[in-house]
Amino acid sequence: MVYSDTTTRQGLIQDCEDLTGLGVAGISDVAAKLQTFTRYINERYFEVTGLIITADGRWQWDDSNHEKQPVATTDIVLGQDDYLVLSATPAAGQDWLEVDKVELKDSNGDWYFLNPIDKGQYNTSLEERFETNGLPTYYDMEGASIKLYPASDYNSTNGMKVWFKRAPLLFATNATTKKPGFASIFHKYLSLGASFDYCISKDMDRAKNLKVLMDEMKIAIREHYGKRIGYETLKVKRAPQSFK
Repeated sequence: MVYSDTTTRQGLIQDCEDLTGLGVAGISDVAAKLQTFTRYINERYFEVTGLIITADGRWQWDDSNHEKQPVATTDIVLGQDDYLVLSATPAAGQDWLEVDKVELKDSNGDWYFLNPIDKGQYNTSLEERFETNGLPTYYDMEGASIKLYPASDYNSTNGMKVWFKRAPLLFATNATTKKPGFASIFHKYLSLGASFDYCISKDMDRAKNLKVLMDEMKIAIREHYGKRIGYETLKVKRAPQSFK
């Protein structure tokens, strides 16, 4: 479903006009209301993103409106253990939510994955534990900073890749043909949620009905994205046999 379609009335904004009872052009032609509903829809967009991220299991979802992969790169510097990769790179890591994995290139140019480490699990400082430079094996997130343990004993251009989950690309007030970047069968959740947010203080009966529809669709979203549906190959093991 597109964001707004005043010609054939197939957009999210037009659905909100019907769901709230504001009528044709009751939002799209009223600047203040359009701004308000854009905010409501974007807030619900964040909600759906959270639902998907917590339900998607090992299938990594990303808003389909993003043009580049959710990965940021930086150079590896000999002796450096602290890297600020994400917050300073809006083009690659805009509104990142959490890190999925960190990949490094060794001195031979081969890529490998680092293991996450939590300093709270150790009684001694990690800096002391890994005071000698070498091949980094672990990483720890401190805000937007990624610390490597141990610090590398080599340099590598674009030698670190950070894969992450990120926020959706939100709608602008003047958006028209842009669509939500998740499964189209759930686009209506955004207009349901925005209409509920509007009606909660104006029409409680209508708000209650909208909440029922939202709760039903929320369950469906979790079930849909909780399945691996073909993105992983199932491995079937032969049952053990007894030869006694």
